[in-house]
Amino acid sequence: MLREILEKRYPFAMLRDLLLQAFIRQSSFQAFRFRFTDIFQWAGSAIFMIVAITLISLAYNRTVKNQESWIPNLASVSFDSGDARQFVPFERSLVVSDSYPIDDSSPLLSLSENYPRLDEKKSLPPVDQRFSDPNTTEVPDFQRHVVPLFTNLGCNGRACHGSFQGQGGLQLSLFGYDFQHDHDMLFDEESPRVDLEDPESSLMLDKPTLFVAHGGGKRIDEKEWEYRLLYNWIEGGGKLQKANSINGDKNPKATYRPQPLQRLEVYPKEIIAKESQQQINLKAYAHWPDGTVEEVTPLCRFQTNDDQIATITKEGEVTLQGKGDTHVVVFYDQAVVPVEVIVPYTDQTDLTYSAPTTIDRLVAQKWEKLGIVPSPLSDDATFLRRVRLDMTGTLPTSQEVKNFLKNTDPDKRARKIDELLATPEYVAWSTTQLCNITGNNDTQLVNASVIRNRAPSREWYHWIYQRVEENLPYDDLVAGIVLAQSRRPGQTYTEYSKEMSEYYHENDTDGLAERPSLSHYWARRNVRTSEEKAISFAHSFLGVRIQCAQCHKHPFDRWSKDDFSEFQKFFEPVAFNARGGGPGTRAEANRLLADLGLEGKRGNEVRRALPDLLREGEVVPFPEVFVRTPRPRDIRLGKTNKARLLGESEPIDLNTFSDPREPLMDWLRNDEEHLLAKAYVNRVWANYFGIGIIDAPDDINQANPPSNRPLLDYLTTEFIRQNYDMKWLHREIANSRTYQLSWETNETNRLDNRNFSHARLKRMPAEVAYDAVYQATASSEEVLHLQHDLSNRAIMIPGTQVPRQQRQAAYQFSVFGRSTRSNNCDCDRSDNPNLLQTIYLQNDPDFLRLLTDRRSWLGQLQKEIQAEDVTARQKELATLDEKIKSLKQQMERQRKRLATLRNEKKQRQAQKVQKNLTQTTKELQRQQQSRKKIARQKQPLPMTIDLALVDDILIEAYLRTLSRYPTSEELAINREHLKEAGIQGMQDILWALLNTKEFIVNH
Repeated sequence: MLREILEKRYPFAMLRDLLLQAFIRQSSFQAFRFRFTDIFQWAGSAIFMIVAITLISLAYNRTVKNQESWIPNLASVSFDSGDARQFVPFERSLVVSDSYPIDDSSPLLSLSENYPRLDEKKSLPPVDQRFSDPNTTEVPDFQRHVVPLFTNLGCNGRACHGSFQGQGGLQLSLFGYDFQHDHDMLFDEESPRVDLEDPESSLMLDKPTLFVAHGGGKRIDEKEWEYRLLYNWIEGGGKLQKANSINGDKNPKATYRPQPLQRLEVYPKEIIAKESQQQINLKAYAHWPDGTVEEVTPLCRFQTNDDQIATITKEGEVTLQGKGDTHVVVFYDQAVVPVEVIVPYTDQTDLTYSAPTTIDRLVAQKWEKLGIVPSPLSDDATFLRRVRLDMTGTLPTSQEVKNFLKNTDPDKRARKIDELLATPEYVAWSTTQLCNITGNNDTQLVNASVIRNRAPSREWYHWIYQRVEENLPYDDLVAGIVLAQSRRPGQTYTEYSKEMSEYYHENDTDGLAERPSLSHYWARRNVRTSEEKAISFAHSFLGVRIQCAQCHKHPFDRWSKDDFSEFQKFFEPVAFNARGGGPGTRAEANRLLADLGLEGKRGNEVRRALPDLLREGEVVPFPEVFVRTPRPRDIRLGKTNKARLLGESEPIDLNTFSDPREPLMDWLRNDEEHLLAKAYVNRVWANYFGIGIIDAPDDINQANPPSNRPLLDYLTTEFIRQNYDMKWLHREIANSRTYQLSWETNETNRLDNRNFSHARLKRMPAEVAYDAVYQATASSEEVLHLQHDLSNRAIMIPGTQVPRQQRQAAYQFSVFGRSTRSNNCDCDRSDNPNLLQTIYLQNDPDFLRLLTDRRSWLGQLQKEIQAEDVTARQKELATLDEKIKSLKQQMERQRKRLATLRNEKKQRQAQKVQKNLTQTTKELQRQQQSRKKIARQKQPLPMTIDLALVDDILIEAYLRTLSRYPTSEELAINREHLKEAGIQGMQDILWALLNTKEFIVNH
């Protein structure tokens, strides 16, 4: 009874439990042994609790009242679970204490996790307040205050002293990542910026105040807090750290280890406003290892990811500009903290969302915040075309469309998805996409195999193809690449060369896919150095562009130059040798060359000779990827070889591993951020939606947060729980209602491009577009053949070079932006429309040839119609022959009759017969001319077939190209054209269909 009363009155669990325990403890009376002292003790406790309860109750009621005054009505927001699954509608948690304090009239809301409010009384006030007092004697910290102030003022930016060459004789680390370097530069003997004996004469004060000429202009005023902060630091000794340095207080150039910032908290955690032009001030708090908490807002650097929605000043003041969602980002020290900003498109709260899957529920949560009404479900024809192109890179056939539209099974979409995942087209298209991100480039693989040409890229492709076909877990597929070496464990170099040679002897290069690893990844010419390997690895498997950290701190992430330097050490022992084996195998390689009669030959001579010898059945030495092992002497002497994983603080001694990539692969599977799974999930999502949850998909960094973090976290976590099942991920996404929405928008979601409230129109990728044009124009027999033989499909071209039999595709690939796989960037593929694409589809000779080729669908159709036309012409000629014969007979009778009448001198009757004979002669001549014209005609006659056949042809054209039936209006227009132009008019119609946006765009 007491517990129920407390639960209703006091929802705080901790307080409720304390009160309940107190009542129980005080009510026990020690087994009913009453004493006056017990009674007085109990009475005193009871009075204390009553007073405490009353005060807490008043405070709680006041808090609830304040919350309810500006919390919108969410009770009317509901979800329709659909026909498939039931789930509990999400609860939207509003935590007022997480927000920067605002007055009750403000429409600003802050939504976030339930964590305790920072106690501002226990934190240091911001430096702009502390140093605004001219009499302050506080000495600031170099790392915590001085360097962040440089960053805030732009001193260590790209355009100033942070550039590679510096400015005005001073070169600082970009954005202040190297404290030791920056401190040393300020005390540089040739051009010191600090004067400890006379602080006011220091150039670091005189230049930004323009007391001395300064190329950067005036940055601070000597009466403001920035000046006092720098002055007090100089006057306090200009130390690198507050505590005594290891070299003594008198030496400002002390060896220094940066203090790791524990965390940076920014308030509010999330900004939601009802309208634009509102202004919100962010507050940032730094937590240090020594327990210090300080508001560092004036020392932070700020940016907005979309200034059309929100702008932010260097003081952290956010101004809401337009409707939508974005992030503003706060930078301080090594911390990067994004804050989501939402300005709802509408103020609707009585929304009902159909959310049959977890994906739909998580996406709908974001829609509710934005006041978005999603588009309706796409129709069956649109869904089939969309999922066919996205999942398999292939247009549905006309018969496939007919069958799907006739199917009345309510689960037919899910069944179709399962059917497509079992097709070779899914395997081929998925393999091509994996080849894109791993860098399967012919020109970079010229030395990866004895047989050059396109052999290595083909071997690369088929290695991945086999694993996608088997649905090997993605992490195992990646492990086969990351840990790849050419030789199997325990295999000698001679045995390895013999095994590789036998594959080519049997002309079974596809058999190389049976090998456990893909060593070609490490044999490319553009990944020879450890730095190049680290950059390529981060792009392919982490979705991270880490190359910035090669020279300086990453401008949008926490990676520093030291992080990159320590990380690239994992790849230093990985080597490739194009002329034989690794260490200890040179003798074997030389012996193989000697057996072939190539001993002492130059490199080019050997390279030219080996392919011919291999074709003749000889065993030739093969290039090898291997791992250099630590020298035994170094191990005996205890010499360490340490590297550090990204985001980890403790280094790893690589001498304890036979392959330094082993801890790297373990980290990929077990790191807290799950970057391996997250990068793959994000890329697959981008393939289906045209935009990643993090966009660009290969630019995962702290300043580029996901548009829907719960959604990305769910897919990542569940993908791992499903044992990295690639088909599960494709199935989960394609089965969501979100993926199946229509592309047609409404007033609430027409401007939304980040939250998947409608299908995003996206142009077909280059390979898919090429195959689609070919399939739409191919004969029925060829379309059937394409379903069973993918060897000539563009989606199955292994490398970047186009095979000879498909050389006509090379130009289209360049026009439509096929991935060049030349850089560590997903931007190597371009899906942007341009004028050349339009010109290609309208006028390119290769494209037009597909329409007119005799082996095309139109050629096949023309033969069929022409056969009917020939029969009709023969019948017409026979009819004309009968008419001509009859006219000749009639003329013969008329001549005889005329001769008789003239002999009998019947002039009047003779004249009448003569007139008839003249008319008959003219008619005979006309019929004879008609016969000659028809007999000479080589092209088919205008189509004179029944209306039903015309409609069948037009419907087939629409199904082949647009994957839907034509409307009645479209049929009527095209019928009229065919009546005038005959079968030749079908070329016009098919050309027009292929040039519509509806064809080239996946919607």
